[in-house]
Amino acid sequence: AVVGDEKLNYLGFSYGTVFGGQYAELFPQNVGRMVLDGATDPTLSQSEVFVTQMAGFEGAFRAFLAYCIKADGCPFTGPIENAAAQASALFAGIEERRLVAADGRTLTPGTLGTAIAYPLYDEGSWNAFIEMLAALAAGDANLAFEFADGYNGRSPDGTYESNATVVYTAALCVDGVYSSDLAGTKATLAAIEAAAPITGKYLAYSDWVVVDTACQVWPADPVLEPGPVTGVGAGPILVLGTTNDPATPYAWSVALADQLESGVLLTYRGDGHTVYRNGAPDCLRLPVDRYLITAQAPPSRTC
Repeated sequence: AVVGDEKLNYLGFSYGTVFGGQYAELFPQNVGRMVLDGATDPTLSQSEVFVTQMAGFEGAFRAFLAYCIKADGCPFTGPIENAAAQASALFAGIEERRLVAADGRTLTPGTLGTAIAYPLYDEGSWNAFIEMLAALAAGDANLAFEFADGYNGRSPDGTYESNATVVYTAALCVDGVYSSDLAGTKATLAAIEAAAPITGKYLAYSDWVVVDTACQVWPADPVLEPGPVTGVGAGPILVLGTTNDPATPYAWSVALADQLESGVLLTYRGDGHTVYRNGAPDCLRLPVDRYLITAQAPPSRTC
């Protein structure tokens, strides 16, 4: 109704796949051409979502380490397990070192987690990530704050470009069920650390712990509970998944495509969060283009 079309044509990335999936579940007869890139699995509880997601970031960080030890300026040395141990030691010492940026802010484990997550979304940021980690090893926290500020949309004067971070928390609190107390928060934190021993603790302090504790006192009740999205009666829905996506692990795209009655899975073997808008290869981009223009759905494929 809002766009004035008989059917909704929709391209959703990341959390946008939640909106698309829910629309297909509620109004399958109104689905036109729908592409869901970097999908989530609606059957998972929120604690399962965060544990799986943090494990995805861990996998992306290990892929980054393989790149880093072959690049100039990397503060870690190979093989991979040596580099992983060196990174773990660097991160573990952050709280005790109390590194202070030029503007007076002290680097905390949570801020470090945000700074780690930011460049893992895009393989093109890995050289800058190397510079940030080398600076951190040398005792300079300024680049880490630049990364965290970039992720949060924070300007140098302390203002924010948008309320996206606040909206993120508000959306998650009504779109899922969270812990009832701090014991639940800590239990999932322990599971995250087990699933992602290098980066999990820091990513969790920047994300899971913040969201879970906020949602425990959120004034509105959640509207969604875990359950499959089937979209029975909808036309073909394309689900795109990247095999080493840090934020929306590939298994989630596989799961959603399987749940949807008319799901078609397109797989990209590579790194990064979402693929269609991030330099997708022709073997994936062209079939999606054709589908969006003509409604001709391709068969499932991997490229």
